[in-house]
Amino acid sequence: MNRTPLLLRRLCLSTLGLAALLAVALLACLLAPPAALAAVAAAMRQSGVPALPLAALLLAAGPMLASLFVARARPDGALPPHPVPAGETARRSALLLVLPLALAGLALAAWVARLPPDPAAAAAMPIGLAVAATVLAFPMLVGERLRAAAPPAALPEAPALRRLALAAMLVAFATGLVAVAAALGLAWAPIARRALAIPVLLIGAELSLRALGRRFLPPGPPAAARAVADSLAARLLASLARLETGGDGSAAALLRDQLGIDVSRSWALGFLRAAALPLGLVLLLCAWALSGLAVVPIDGRAVYLRLGAPVAVLRPGLHAILPWPLGRVRPLDGGVVHELALGEVSPGGATAPAAAGAEDADPVGADRLWDQPHPGELTLLVASTAARGVEDAGDPGTERQLFQSVAADIRVLYRVGLDDRSAVRATTGVLDPARLLRADADQVVGSVFAGSTLAQVLGADRERLASALRDRLQRLLDRQRVGLEAVALVIEAIHPPAGAAEAYHAVRAAEISADASIYAERGRAATVMAQTRQYAFGQSAAAAARAAETAGEARSLLTRFSADADAHRRDGPSFLLERRLTDLAATLGRTPMTILDARLDASGATTLDLRPMPGVAPTTGDGE
Repeated sequence: MNRTPLLLRRLCLSTLGLAALLAVALLACLLAPPAALAAVAAAMRQSGVPALPLAALLLAAGPMLASLFVARARPDGALPPHPVPAGETARRSALLLVLPLALAGLALAAWVARLPPDPAAAAAMPIGLAVAATVLAFPMLVGERLRAAAPPAALPEAPALRRLALAAMLVAFATGLVAVAAALGLAWAPIARRALAIPVLLIGAELSLRALGRRFLPPGPPAAARAVADSLAARLLASLARLETGGDGSAAALLRDQLGIDVSRSWALGFLRAAALPLGLVLLLCAWALSGLAVVPIDGRAVYLRLGAPVAVLRPGLHAILPWPLGRVRPLDGGVVHELALGEVSPGGATAPAAAGAEDADPVGADRLWDQPHPGELTLLVASTAARGVEDAGDPGTERQLFQSVAADIRVLYRVGLDDRSAVRATTGVLDPARLLRADADQVVGSVFAGSTLAQVLGADRERLASALRDRLQRLLDRQRVGLEAVALVIEAIHPPAGAAEAYHAVRAAEISADASIYAERGRAATVMAQTRQYAFGQSAAAAARAAETAGEARSLLTRFSADADAHRRDGPSFLLERRLTDLAATLGRTPMTILDARLDASGATTLDLRPMPGVAPTTGDGE
């Protein structure tokens, strides 16, 4: 006879297989998925699929495996005793099986709770995949029903395991509903995802503490050995989900077993149970009556619909109307001006150019060349004639008619009319005002441009053309009685045909080259002028210096002459003699001379022949 119940083994295998499947799906979402599935993987992470069901399955798989090993070690009279006692097996399984899986589920739940909300990524999940996520609860429900059918004598942990399986089933089903809500774009989906992580965190923390505390308790007798599978949080969640009033799994039994409080004999609680249904009906009636109060914000207005027909326009404040669905309120803005760009827009919407620094390269979204398509611009066909000199072969002498493609950046500023009639018409007469206004504006702009030539379009006054288009658009809206007011029509740019881009670039290049040549010649002229001014200034300064030197010399000579004339008049011959001797000394100092004294006796005197000897260089008068 086998010690292990066959049902428990099958449940362990099915739980582990489902957990492995969810783990593979989670790894595929976390790792780099293919480009086609990246958005779906991000949406699955944002909705909690498959992380939350996997965390709940891990919390149920640990106690299930521990119960399997304890059941094998539990004593049986028909079989020989197990080598390891059941009490020691329960302690080991708590540390080796329950604690690691509980910590893993706790970590997954904490990771899901800390994921930042991303409604755009969550809404990218296909609705079919979100609905299929709820199917994960079906095998868990089957396992919970099988555990409920297990007899407690064969498996004492069956009630606790059933409650853990019920918690996993509820978490999986609720996670699938959250995925459906996220795929539909509901704003409360991220909040619900975090709320679903709270019971998983509580159950995981309790199982971890129970498994860790089993290490410090004695093993106990083998017949009374139990695996760590009981959870107060799972029991409370199961009792709240089942809404039972009696039995071991009810809230009353939970209070009696855990706190010793028997609430089944309390007359106050009995009275509350009896009055709960009437009180709930009264509360529902009050809540339905409160739907007859409409609050209009201070910067808005609303149209009151009574039995589907508009009866009044409500101003800011609190208003009493018929309860839903007899009376409804459709809010409107208080005259906010909206902007609508004509032209084709990509499915993802026109994206603004990314911010770039002063030294960074220009972003691609800011490129405004004419030969490239621009998102949000309107492309029109206008009439044009052939270039001069080109004649039709079939009819010589006539110009050939052509069509050119013109791109225009046109925006419409509109709002809902400020009077009550316009508010009612905008609420009941049109479903999508922006779509209707786009169609009307395209019709008006197309009719005006179709009756104009290319030269008229490119040379027209844009402000006057925009005013004429706005008037025609407003007349069309008035005929349709939709309550919309075209505040303004702005023509930011009209780009010529793509064929003109190359010619325009050549013209701009020639203009830039001409400007560069002009500035280069101006620079050379400035250089020559500066050099000429420098040369003229040098010549003028040199002439002034030479004139100053000549004048100085003349003044010096005049001063000396005046002094000599005064000395001659005063001293006469002595001055002349002194001047003569001075000049003679100056002259003789630089001239070789020989002095002969006529008083010497030539007969007895020594004769010195100072004539130079042949081959000997003559000496100067100063003996050199």
